[in-house]
Amino acid sequence: MIYVLLGATCSGKTTALETLIRQGHQTVISYTSRPKRPNEIDGVDYHFVTQDYFEWLDESGLLVAKNSFRSAFGDIWSYAINSQDIKLFEDQIVITEPSGYSDLTEKYGSNNVVGIYLMTPYDVRLARGLNRKDNSDELLRRLAADERDFEGFELEVDYTIVSVDKDQVIEDILNIMNGDIK
Repeated sequence: MIYVLLGATCSGKTTALETLIRQGHQTVISYTSRPKRPNEIDGVDYHFVTQDYFEWLDESGLLVAKNSFRSAFGDIWSYAINSQDIKLFEDQIVITEPSGYSDLTEKYGSNNVVGIYLMTPYDVRLARGLNRKDNSDELLRRLAADERDFEGFELEVDYTIVSVDKDQVIEDILNIMNGDIK
């Protein structure tokens, strides 16, 4: 089963995923052409690749859940999952955005993909972004884009988690994965 964590920037997706990985759950590491942040590790947080290599993977038909956007500085940053890393016979947790979720559902079927939306208030996300010292122009661009991209999204996923408490979010995700929440 593919469990897809979704949410606007600074909603807690990465924190939740890191906690679940430490507990022994499997993930699929996405590919990106964006620059590595100071605290990120290549091959752990993302596979950081050049835009040319990303395009080669795409032209080779290997990428799913693709997304590209222009940063606040004009750079094009791309994200995707290598379909060769998906193992439907194992539970895997991935992070993507709404169009990536749709792409995964279309490619692997809704019976193999579970969408879990972390619906975190704007003010909490803004504070988190400022606390982690994100570039303010890029943070505001992402927050504004996410307001559009996630409008009404709770109607499109299997589950919505509205808690901002990390432990409660993890408990809710585990309950979903264990089938304790229908």
